Amino acid sequence: MITTNNDTNKYLVTKHAIKRIHQRVGVGKKASAKLAKEAFEKGLKRTEVTGLLRKHLDDVYDASGTANNLRVYNQKVYIFCENRLVTVLPLPQIYYNLEMIMKKKKQKKLMKEAI
Repeated sequence: MITTNNDTNKYLVTKHAIKRIHQRVGVGKKASAKLAKEAFEKGLKRTEVTGLLRKHLDDVYDASGTANNLRVYNQKVYIFCENRLVTVLPLPQIYYNLEMIMKKKKQKKLMKEAI
């Protein structure tokens, strides 16, 4: 298991997740922890999306068992159990545009809150 420390946050990456990241994202072992951190912090939460993308994430959530955190980041679904990355699944292509739309909405909301 690989860990990364960021102030008080700690992210763990399982061996299975490292294998899936390498297979599906093309990132090596050392960069896996950084990618897990980025996905957890910058990715879209299941509660932040609506419509068909939310339904898809609900289905993934129900099928994943112990996972309690899902993030959509760069056309992949990152499945976390607490702060531990368990696996990475590809986001079906039909949801790519929905991810971009939801990401833009999230950025606009963050910009409004910052002002």
